[in-house]
Amino acid sequence: MNRLQFFSEMRKGFTDSLIAIGAPFINDEIKKIDRALEVASGRNWYPLKQIDLTTLEYELRLVGKQPTILYKKDNSLQAIHGCCSECGNLLHISSAESCIRCFTCDRYYSFLTYDGNLPILDLNVQMNNEKWFIAL
Repeated sequence: MNRLQFFSEMRKGFTDSLIAIGAPFINDEIKKIDRALEVASGRNWYPLKQIDLTTLEYELRLVGKQPTILYKKDNSLQAIHGCCSECGNLLHISSAESCIRCFTCDRYYSFLTYDGNLPILDLNVQMNNEKWFIAL
């Protein structure tokens, strides 16, 4: 091994050591910053009970006293606000058409094509320790 290869290996080893030592501290700081941003924005995480993605298509639930529509998209849980973003009325789920409708505004959103003329408000959903949480 010549001198250039030796210093190259030393630099690589030193860099790997710094990353291994510093990564846990950086991850902890990122978690603290994320939590501070959640508190500052007023967002709360609510647990969802009994979610089975194998049988879930779409369903309306009350989460944190707010209507929420849960549905499966590409084997992932998605959530939208259960009230119309235009008029504020409760959205209705049509099982026959696989869509949600606002009868006041006459707008809809299809779960088959994931489009429609109803503007929807997506909600953040995440899984921690085999349990689903939703941010409101």
